[in-house]
Parts: sequence; C-alpha cells; structure tokens
Amino acid sequence: MKYQVSVTGSARIFENGKWTYRNRNETLIDSEAYTDDKGELLIPVIDSLIKRTDSSDEDDQVQYYTINAEAIDATGESHEEEVQISLSTKPVQISASIPRTIERNNFGPIRISTNSDPGGALKKLVTIKLYRNQAKQYRSLDQWPDTDVMLYSRGELESGFPDYFSDSRETADTEKLLLYETSLHTGGTELLSIPVEILTTGNYSIEINSIDNGKITGEFNRSFSVYDQKAGTIPDLAQDLTYLPFNYTETGKELTWITGTKKSRIYCLYHLAYFVKLKSGIKLINTYNLRIENQGLNEWKFKLPHNAVSTAKINRIYIFNGDLSISEQDIYINQTSNSDPEIVVEHYRQKMLPGATENFTVTIRTNDVNTAAELMTTMYDASLDKLAEHKWVKPHVRNYFYVRTNWQRVLNSNNSNYAWYDPEDLNISLSAQKLRIWWMDSSISSGFLNSGDDDFQSVSSGLQGKAAGVQVLQTSGLDEVVVVGYATTRLQGVTTA
Repeated sequence: MKYQVSVTGSARIFENGKWTYRNRNETLIDSEAYTDDKGELLIPVIDSLIKRTDSSDEDDQVQYYTINAEAIDATGESHEEEVQISLSTKPVQISASIPRTIERNNFGPIRISTNSDPGGALKKLVTIKLYRNQAKQYRSLDQWPDTDVMLYSRGELESGFPDYFSDSRETADTEKLLLYETSLHTGGTELLSIPVEILTTGNYSIEINSIDNGKITGEFNRSFSVYDQKAGTIPDLAQDLTYLPFNYTETGKELTWITGTKKSRIYCLYHLAYFVKLKSGIKLINTYNLRIENQGLNEWKFKLPHNAVSTAKINRIYIFNGDLSISEQDIYINQTSNSDPEIVVEHYRQKMLPGATENFTVTIRTNDVNTAAELMTTMYDASLDKLAEHKWVKPHVRNYFYVRTNWQRVLNSNNSNYAWYDPEDLNISLSAQKLRIWWMDSSISSGFLNSGDDDFQSVSSGLQGKAAGVQVLQTSGLDEVVVVGYATTRLQGVTTA
C-alpha cells in the first residue's frame, strides 16, 4: 500500500521568542508498506508542531490532515481512497435555533445540540449566558453632506455634539448587561427556556459554551433583537427593523413583511419582483406599492400568484433626511410537483432457476392523462454493487431562476432588474430592465453624473427647472426659507447647507 499524509491549516506557535501564526501546507509522510493478515495498516502520524501550539488561544485553530492511500493487490489491480480528518482546539460544534429577530410573545423553548467531526452527535454540559446590549451610536462628520464653508472646525463640532460625532468613523460603544445564566445537558430532551418577563423589547446576545477541564472546547454566539407586536414597540437599531417570519412559501398564500422604524413619518416604496410561468415561457414581473409608514411597527401583506415559480425578491426603499435606506429579502417558492410519473413493479420474482424465463410487470402511473412516458429498464448481477453501487440519477431539470434587483445606492443612478437563468432551458423569454428614478429626466442617459460624463452639464435640464418634492404651502410666520441647491460647474457661488 502506498500512502501520503499531508496537513493544512493555521497554528499559533511560539517561535523566535514570540507567539506568531503560521499557515501550513506540507507533507508529513510519503511512504509505502504492507497490510497485516487482517488487511489493516496502522499509520502513526507525528506532528511536532502541534506540541508548540498555543491551545489556550481564544481563536479556534484547526489542522486538516488528508490521507491518500492506494492499495495494490496481487493481480496488479489498484484502489484509491482519500480521507480527511480535522484536529481542532475547539472540536465541539454547538448549534441553537435562535433567529435574528424574535417576537416577544412567540418566543418558545430553544433546542441546543452539540456535535463533533467525525464523531457525530455528543452529549455535553453547556453553559448559557444571556446579555442585554445597550449601544450608543455615533455619526461621523464624513457622513454629513459637504458644505462650501465650515463655520466651525471639526474639533468644535465633536466637542459640542459628542452624541452625533466621533473621530472620523462610525463607532458603537456596547455595554453588555448579564440578565440570565444557566446550564443544561445536550443530546436529550432538555430545552432552553428563557423567562419571557426578562425579554422586553431590545437587543440581546447569547453565549453558549462547552467546557472540558476548565477549557472552552466549543462556543456559540448569536446577537438578536426582540420586538413586541402587541405593545407596538421595536428595539433601538442602527437600521430599521425588517422581519419576514417565513422566506419559503407556497404560491397563493399571504405573506407578511414586518418592519419597524423610529422615524416619525416616511414614504416607502415596496418593490416585489418574481417569475411567472406562461405558455410562451418564463416572464419577470415587477410590482410597486407606495406606502406611508409611521413610527413603530408596520406590516406589508402580499401574495404570489399561483403561476409564480422559483424565487422572488422584495425591496423596501425610502429617503429620509438625505439618507437612502434599502432593505431586501429573498423568497423561495415551493415547486413540489405532483405530476411526476410513478413507477410501480406489479409482478416480481426474487428467486429464479438458472435458465428459467420470467415475466416482470412494470406500470407507469401519472395524474396527467396527457403525459406520454418512456420506460427504460436494466438487469445486472447484484454482487457487483460491492465494488461500485449501481445507481441511476434523475436528470436535473434546469428550472431555477434568480431575481436580482440592483436598487441604486446613490440618488442619481439607474435601477436595474436582472434574471439569471440557464441558457440551455427552452421557452425562456427574459430581458434586463433599467428604470430611472422618478425625478430624473429621460434625456439624461448616464447612470452616474460625474464631471467626466458627457451628460454632466445637462443635469439642470434633468431637473426641468424645479426642485422635485419641495413645496412651501404656508408662508405665514416664515422669516426665511432655506433650499438646498445642487448645481453644475457652470453655476458659480452656490452654497449647499
């Protein structure tokens, strides 16, 4: 038997008087030997670098050992096999069914499981700690619109408004308050039940650890947000709350997209894009819904038609105080079909005499009377399965289509909708669509207006002499009206504020 053992991975080792990380990709053994009378060969692997590894480091260090072996029998026939084994400082894999967004009144028990590779399921004692996160957000000066003249220096603004400005970037100081601590044994029927009275509306994080001999051998960390639908309260988030309870659905069923905002009043554009199957082929459908949403929780209900296929995508877009907010969610449509034919063996003999003649009866059943079926059968010596299993694989039907909606990230770009599909499919009629946002004139052809573009000088005609969306309805009591102006290089002395 010829065999080779190689190792890859990263290890934190003590070298040249300091701890350092070393990336590995090396061959440890390249040799050959004979098996014993049982056909077995013991291969000892000595990896001297493991003894110098810092196992107390908080990061998980994994070494991947690959064994390639070739067995050659007396007739000269050979058989090759490759096996991979991983060695980790945290070999216990912990999983817990905790979503990122939770409705307070529907928060049930949590199942926690522990596994190892290749050992499979484990029974372990794990510790659980639940924290409430209290974050203070800062908004950097770089995120505010530029002005021609700064009346105050950056330092003066930072010292006068510490809650809004940081040094030069957006930061968040998070304070973690321990709320709940417990432990349980995995691998049985025991579930984690968190008292609902401590889960008020807010942001939380949970830490689940497996500890052996005082050392963490596995960990699970998850941050999540809790909202209260009955009370109509939402947590403090850097972005709006967006929560779709289910992203896998049947056609014709109503879906609810739950959103929450701290803003007093916003005008949201909801965009639903999906595919429908027609006699002429597959068609991409786009629908739009403009909604006014107030502070607190909001719901948008929608349905996918019965001829919708593959995937869909929903978007929520609005502009508030000069900031563009975009949220999106993929939806997967259940395409289980009952029209696939069923093959039934009605007459079958398990044992036959050598040279005997036997008739086998096979029937094809389908729910569609218009289906024309073709049957192919084969017969072979079942003992050959010990060498290589004989298995027929059902041909792959390329009917997956993916919706991609490229909503602009700046105010003067295009909105593009694309559809991915396999070109080998038949009866596919899809095309990309590019739509301009509502305040841009159709005479402007470029998506981004930069000084090097030919259309840069035509932005004034694009606005058509009007400030879109700006109206002064009541002038009583107004001493001064300030309008933000955006102009081209041909206009001089325009100050933005």
